[in-house]
Amino acid sequence: MKKKTAVIFESFQENLRIASWEALTCAIEFSEDGVDEITLVLMDDKPKTKAGELSRQSGYPVIAIDIGNGGLYNSERTLSMLSDLFRNQETTHICLAGTTQGLDYAPGLATRLSKQCMTAVESVVTEEQNLCLARAIYGGKIMEKVRVDASGAVIVTQPGTFKPFSEETSGAEVVECLTIDTPAESIHNVKVKQVQKESSALAEAPVIISAGRGIKEEENLELVQRLAAVFTKSAVGGSRPICDLEWMEYKQQVGITGATVTPDLYLACGISGAAQHISGMRNSGFIVSINIDPKAAIFNYSDVCIVEDLTTFIPTFIETVEKLKPA
Repeated sequence: MKKKTAVIFESFQENLRIASWEALTCAIEFSEDGVDEITLVLMDDKPKTKAGELSRQSGYPVIAIDIGNGGLYNSERTLSMLSDLFRNQETTHICLAGTTQGLDYAPGLATRLSKQCMTAVESVVTEEQNLCLARAIYGGKIMEKVRVDASGAVIVTQPGTFKPFSEETSGAEVVECLTIDTPAESIHNVKVKQVQKESSALAEAPVIISAGRGIKEEENLELVQRLAAVFTKSAVGGSRPICDLEWMEYKQQVGITGATVTPDLYLACGISGAAQHISGMRNSGFIVSINIDPKAAIFNYSDVCIVEDLTTFIPTFIETVEKLKPA
């Protein structure tokens, strides 16, 4: 049966989220031999221009929905708009990114459309000649493979697990603009409070230096920060115990209850390798781990394993790098 798939794109501060491009990759991989119909859906305030760019860049038709309201997200209105749209379009499958916004409305959308809701999807696999969706369960210890019913599903991808769609296309712009009047009755926006931005977000940093309980003392975080400063574009993250101790903010946490990251280089300092942490960084390009325990579980996932006290290794490494710099 030919699937009719919609991919919901989300924008933030005038830019399309990278995680939405990852959701498009999932939809393409889940397409049967590339013959299934794929349409992109963009909900924004005055989205016509952005939708045109999206259509040209992706090569797929785009439905642009003007949500008004200054572009502010409202879960009640979003549910009403999307459920009405997908009923009329007879959409079978819906892909979206597991952002805070996506995770908020996805279960309700699946319920209204009487479809399965598959969250935290990490890959598309073939099992007994059937395309299945795979996701980690039991803290990342087991990969579950699920076959989707013919009736369709709402598929929510785990950010950082699919490669963002980046194919160069020269397709013509195909955009359908809609205005759906669905005023909210129970939920109303009051104001938007912007959190303080970090200099380098975990989701976008090509290099991430993470600290675990093995750094022993909060004062040793300075070593981790100095190590991060060696790299041009980097971010500092941490494991759950570090955040629980309030040595770092929870927005810096990497793991199943934090951020899922896929940097080019991931450097773990004093991290033992619990399944909860591994699930958030195992798809990194190159993994280097520093730990005094030669049997640390994280070494099973590392490309380079350094058995050493980080308070000895990091200063020595930084000193060596400084010496190698051209005068």
